[in-house]
Formats: sequence, C-alpha cells, structure tokens
Amino acid sequence: RFWRKATKKRRQNYWDINKFSLFFWGCFAGLALVFIPLFSAALAGKLIPAKAVVSFTTKGILITLCIVAWEELWFRGLALNYLANKTSPVSAAILSGLLFVALHIMNPGINLKTAALNLFLASMLLSTGYFYFKSIYFPLGMHLIWNVLNNSAGPVFMGKELPAGLFWGENGILLALLLLGGSLLFSRKPGLVPQ
Repeated sequence: RFWRKATKKRRQNYWDINKFSLFFWGCFAGLALVFIPLFSAALAGKLIPAKAVVSFTTKGILITLCIVAWEELWFRGLALNYLANKTSPVSAAILSGLLFVALHIMNPGINLKTAALNLFLASMLLSTGYFYFKSIYFPLGMHLIWNVLNNSAGPVFMGKELPAGLFWGENGILLALLLLGGSLLFSRKPGLVPQ
C-alpha cells in the first residue's frame, strides 16, 4: 500500500504535464550528445564518407517516439520508481541501467560487448536527469533525439559519419565521458546522492 501511494505521488509530480517544457531541454541535451562527437571528429578530420543515404520521415520519427516512450515509461517510470522506493535513488539508477542493457540483448543490431558500457551510462544519465528535474519529459526528449539522430545526423547534414573507432562513435570514449559527465552533473543535486 505504501509503495502504491508513494508511486502515485511521484507519478503525479514527475509526469505532470506542466513540466512538458523539460522535453525540449532533453532534446537539446540529446543534440549535444549527438553533435559534440560529430563536430569534434570533423575538426580532427576523422569523419568518413557515409555508407548509406539516410532521410527523415514523419512516420519513422513517430514510430521512434512510441518506442522511446515505451522504454522511458518502463525504465524511468515503473522500474526506476519501484526500485527507488525499495532502495536509494542511486541504487535504483544502477539496477535500472543494468535492466536497460539487458533489454538491448533483443536488438540484433547491437553488439553488447562494445555497447554495454555506453548503454549503461546512457541509462544512468536518463535516470539522474529524471530525478534531477523530477520529470519524465527530460529523459524522453533526450532519448528521442538520440534515437532519431544518432546514426543519421552525420549522413544527413554532412554526408559523412563517425568512424567506429575507440574514441569516436556511439561506443567510443568521448560519448562515454559525455554520458558520465552528465550523470555526475545531475547527481550533484542534494538528496540524490548521500552526502
């Protein structure tokens, strides 16, 4: 009963439509995650020619929004709230991150050996953003922009893409540092991490 009460209160606060403007801040953060590695690789002369022509469609973006909304409702909504009521927010974010990585086992396009760390760090960033802003809309916006632009921004806007090396790319060190830095920034809020 306590869990239902606490979850209902958190849901009313974190999913309040009056906080929808945080969706756009999440989109902006997602743009930074996409374009900082892309521009830094361009400045270093490391971009490679795009292998395929990519285009955006309204249908594709809407399908991506539905997938992202489902993931966020489960991972930043139900799972994270349940775990936060049973443990600390930090433990909840870690456990939710592990579940998030495990879900991606079903994605045949992902090599978990190389992607697991950045998937986990991405989940940590989404979870700490959720707790920091007390809103589902921030991680929803960030996750949407990442999924829409991650592999398509370079080919669409520059005709080039990131190399799949150790430093750049979606499994690279630069993105890992950005995800970790964002998580640490959002975890600085009093009450999220025990002092």
